[in-house]
Amino acid sequence: MWLGDTIYFSRIATPVTLFAYDVASNEVTKVLLNGGLDLKSASSGPGRIVYEQSAPCISSILLRARRVLSMSASWATCRGAAGLRKIETAGLSAAGSPHRRRAVFQARGEIVTVPEKGDIRNLTQTPGVADRYPAWSPDGKWIAYFSDESGEYALHLRDKAAWEKRARSISVSPSFFYTPLWSPDSKRIAYTDKRLNLCT
Repeated sequence: MWLGDTIYFSRIATPVTLFAYDVASNEVTKVLLNGGLDLKSASSGPGRIVYEQSAPCISSILLRARRVLSMSASWATCRGAAGLRKIETAGLSAAGSPHRRRAVFQARGEIVTVPEKGDIRNLTQTPGVADRYPAWSPDGKWIAYFSDESGEYALHLRDKAAWEKRARSISVSPSFFYTPLWSPDSKRIAYTDKRLNLCT
């Protein structure tokens, strides 16, 4: 999670906890002293990071004060509601648009966007191709994802304003890549590969 001049990430410690990398000073510090279970499913918001540690407890850390707030969460279902349907997917990953109007999902090897109300859009429409790990740029103009359309995994950029345009491939060394992450100014993308390299 890239907030301001700091990248927050989990590290395999005992247990897994939250660390911060300061871009300016090139220093890594531990943000959270974790004496319990591993941290999971962290996500950033204005001034805080929300994470799951032990269900049904959701916690958030206020970054300036380094203060942790916890709450017990429950989810109500509406299985009988009209218009809802369940679709089984494998390896699902998702990201929200910066304007909170749509969300982008990886589902069955395709990249699709879903609005709060309205039609689902399949951006890739590439049967037989594995498209993975969509990420929406902070300025809302681009969706980045990895695809093996060329035979090797490469980073693709899709113009949000012109869905019909072909994705632009960015050549990278053959490998398997994970979770593209945009910089706050939407000019750079960080990602990891199967060799545990962090690339931009």
